[in-house]
Amino acid sequence: MFDFGLILFYLGTFLTLFLGIFYLITFFDNKALLRDPKIKRFPTISIIVPAYNESRTICRTLESLRALNYPQNKLEIIVVNDGSTDDTYAIAQSFRGVRVLTKTNGGKGSAINFGLRHATSELMAVMDADSFVSRNALRKMIGHFRRDSIMAVTPTLKVHNPKGFWQQIQYVEYLFSVLFRKIFAFLQSVYVTPGPFSIYRKSFFDKHGGFDEANITEDLEIALRIQSLGYEIENSINAEVFTVAPSNFRDLLRQRVRWYSGVVNNMWQYRRMFTPRNGNLGIFVLPVAVISVVLALAYLSYYGISFAQTVADGFQQMYLINFDMAGVAANYVEHFSILRWINPISMLAVLLIMFMLIMFGIAKLYSRDKARVGGGLVLYTFTYGLIFSAFWFTTLAYKLFQLRVRW
Repeated sequence: MFDFGLILFYLGTFLTLFLGIFYLITFFDNKALLRDPKIKRFPTISIIVPAYNESRTICRTLESLRALNYPQNKLEIIVVNDGSTDDTYAIAQSFRGVRVLTKTNGGKGSAINFGLRHATSELMAVMDADSFVSRNALRKMIGHFRRDSIMAVTPTLKVHNPKGFWQQIQYVEYLFSVLFRKIFAFLQSVYVTPGPFSIYRKSFFDKHGGFDEANITEDLEIALRIQSLGYEIENSINAEVFTVAPSNFRDLLRQRVRWYSGVVNNMWQYRRMFTPRNGNLGIFVLPVAVISVVLALAYLSYYGISFAQTVADGFQQMYLINFDMAGVAANYVEHFSILRWINPISMLAVLLIMFMLIMFGIAKLYSRDKARVGGGLVLYTFTYGLIFSAFWFTTLAYKLFQLRVRW
């Protein structure tokens, strides 16, 4: 008999194991390249901090930038106050050596471009006003601009001081991304330059224009544009940058709907990149990203409907036996056998979990992460797939009903 759920399970398991093994082989085959290249010279760099109502975090952001271990005469910090209505402007003004510009509110892309027009350095970095950079991050990243074809370098992005269920989930998610982003760099397939402290050659913007101000995920668009023009994006797994992650479901949902809507928009805009001409990115990394989302949605749809049907059948049976809970429990204990759990599906599920734990351990080891895992990894293991799929369903609903995506 045709079992769609079983086919989905085996397809997802095969894809996960195949990709995981391929990614690990790629990682260890290039392990000698994990060490950051030596700096031959210190280029000038302008760090642009777009800020809108960031009074709670911008002080620590600027403190971390002022503490960077880099020649101060080569470093310029520009805060762009994007029409804030709180104390962002006053706090930024209180920092010596920080240049503060102000403009009417126009969005993050607009603020970055405003800063770009005032920057005169060879390199340009973007720094979110709710993130904090480690002291030596800049030194670790600069050496990666060893070829003229390298137009951007990304850092290792981690969650700052994760607390509570939602931040613990994101802590594990971000740590996996640390590993994958380095592997994608080995494959020359990095397709997003995160807002917290990605560094670019300013000459790229002078030649190809600034950030797309109408794009809700400007960091994804600019990365795809860089790749589409034949340039490279590198990554430093040793340059730590910490960001304040959403601490509740509402804020996280709003963030992910924006991110995933941006993925849909930009994948469509750059659909021409799904070709062998774009190497591993076009024939492997981008298609796999799309397939993974499709499979996740299929999983949630099928098993969600199956679960609802099971619950409905259970209530019907309970009604027929007059809700005799004691009788149901006794019957379950009588027929329970551990042998029923020893089958190919459960064994594959255990294998997947073990493989995921191995990859997490590798990510934690090679990124030198010192945060305590706590129960975050357990929460991630058993809930992330459901949460990820639910966010995608919400995003598709926004697209279908043409709802406005907000920051």
